[in-house]
Amino acid sequence: MSNSEIIKYPNYNLRKFGKSVKNIDNEIQILLEKMLNIMYTEKGIGLAANQINKILRIIIINISKNPILLINPIYYIIDDECEFTPEGCLSIPDYYAAIPRALKIWAYGIGKNSENIEIMNEGIIARCIQHEIDHIDGKIFIDYLSSFKREYIKKKLHKRKNLH
Repeated sequence: MSNSEIIKYPNYNLRKFGKSVKNIDNEIQILLEKMLNIMYTEKGIGLAANQINKILRIIIINISKNPILLINPIYYIIDDECEFTPEGCLSIPDYYAAIPRALKIWAYGIGKNSENIEIMNEGIIARCIQHEIDHIDGKIFIDYLSSFKREYIKKKLHKRKNLH
């Protein structure tokens, strides 16, 4: 079992709506660095603050060499076309499911230096932004699945936890 600081489903904090960040102070800067370190250690490509028990509207994504750090992010769907592609989640280890996501989005947030960040993107970055914003809205990717499949995953994770 991992010593990760990432909370696992069905932990209730994954269901909480993140609080807006009012001030990007030293505490937030330290949290952003911590989130990056945890994401890299766990070999993830995205992380939301509530996944480490910080109920704040902060997400990070790293698909390339330049991580995207967004505070108080929002997104809008540019094109109604969706794609079903397998997703995974650090809070639900070893489980993947094809989830519908908009192909093209426009996202806005505040960066770590209080700068405004606008992103118009498609593909995996758009998918990751949608996935991570779902997290800070209290939604998990398996919410897109049937209740039967969600219960199956919950039982599987509970069984694994009891074996360790």
